[in-house]
Amino acid sequence: MIIEKNTIGEVWLEATKYILKNGKKINYRETELLEVLNLQLIINEPNANDEIVEKYGDKDVLEYMRKNFETDENVGFGYTYKQRFFDYQGTNQIEHSLINLEKRENSMDAIFSTLIPKEDVKHVPCLAMLQYIVRDETLIITATFKSQDIGKKSYADYIEITKLFEPVKEKLGLSKMKIIANITSAHIYKDDIEKLKKLR
Repeated sequence: MIIEKNTIGEVWLEATKYILKNGKKINYRETELLEVLNLQLIINEPNANDEIVEKYGDKDVLEYMRKNFETDENVGFGYTYKQRFFDYQGTNQIEHSLINLEKRENSMDAIFSTLIPKEDVKHVPCLAMLQYIVRDETLIITATFKSQDIGKKSYADYIEITKLFEPVKEKLGLSKMKIIANITSAHIYKDDIEKLKKLR
């Protein structure tokens, strides 16, 4: 299933609605989920200042994800995404991937991972990989998730991905950005279902 909208908030609401209607019940870690497999979300005009997210998003979740993407503060997993992006076993993956992108026209080599298999024993990162290319004067970011809590956290992921790539977009002299997310397990936790049904 592909869901394509202009904004982060629109995609979030539409994906949530889709999973509430079509999700299959599964048991996971002593709780129950509604799950859709291999969902693709396309956000054509992501903006970190999203009106729908500002209205309906959970401020604590947004702050949690900000810490995960922007700080070294432990958010419970022994690492943060920021550390994996900017100090991946000594490598700044943002700088390295940008070098790869600028090597040749229409490069497909700007790609980086959050995974360190020997270390990720207790918790494997939900966001596994980010890749970006430039086509038609647009920075196109592809995010690969092993899983994503669509109802409670997805909007916060996309806000932070947008913020992460704004400096890249500016450095490349581009004005447009697009996010494509491929999610193996797109789900909603049982405890969040009733609250999410009230979103419009």
